[in-house]
Amino acid sequence: MNQPIILTIAGSDTLAGAGLQADLKTIHALGGYAVTVTTAITAQNFAGVQAVFPLSAAQVSAQLDSLLLNVKIDAIKIGQLASAEIIQALSQSLKPAQCPIVLDPVLVSSSGQALLSPSAHSTLIRQLLPLAQLITPNIPEVNALLGTKYKGLADEMSDIGQAFFALGVQAVLVKGGHSLDDEAVDYLLYPDRPPQVFSAPRLTHLNVKGTGCALSSALAFYLSQGDDLIHATGHAKTFLYQNLTHAHYAEISQPTESARLINPFL
Repeated sequence: MNQPIILTIAGSDTLAGAGLQADLKTIHALGGYAVTVTTAITAQNFAGVQAVFPLSAAQVSAQLDSLLLNVKIDAIKIGQLASAEIIQALSQSLKPAQCPIVLDPVLVSSSGQALLSPSAHSTLIRQLLPLAQLITPNIPEVNALLGTKYKGLADEMSDIGQAFFALGVQAVLVKGGHSLDDEAVDYLLYPDRPPQVFSAPRLTHLNVKGTGCALSSALAFYLSQGDDLIHATGHAKTFLYQNLTHAHYAEISQPTESARLINPFL
């Protein structure tokens, strides 16, 4: 089988722990080849995100159109989109896409910096969410997109699914990192089926960024291999958990007394 080509559309992280850089590491670690479209440049360090500089819609479109012209893309992962104008441009270019699209609705950084203006949420919902085979929000993102106050509990999942399906979403993986469960439980929701549960021990001792980026990139890779949503989710979760528990981490000191662990996905 040929090496799959996975396109990641996301922002650039100066710390290289999330965004395009995390996507590249994940896709290459799995054996794929990553090509990229940059939507924004961020200035960030261990203290958080200090600045976000969105590219123009024309700049983003030029990158994407160049790749689509003569590169056979096997799957697409979408992360930070930065502006409504970028979303509008991407939605037009991606409508003819014949490959799986995984959309991670990155709205706020782990440090609390807005990565997509609230005024652009409706554009994301209307124009891009229905194009994705799968979206991968965490609980805060679920609530931001739906205007709700869910806690990530099992008995909420059917309602969450129905709310997204009413918006034209094909399938949802609700990530459980922010839930109140003792374990990290993700729920795969798609129409006419009960929620599929994926559970793993909660790694509370780690302070790692970019896990959502890595998970969605791994999902895109496995979908490019012909996996269905259930098997792709299981494989991606296993990949992420094994890396978080067994990888050789680099401890880098911060100005504070704590240290952040960086997972290189190597």
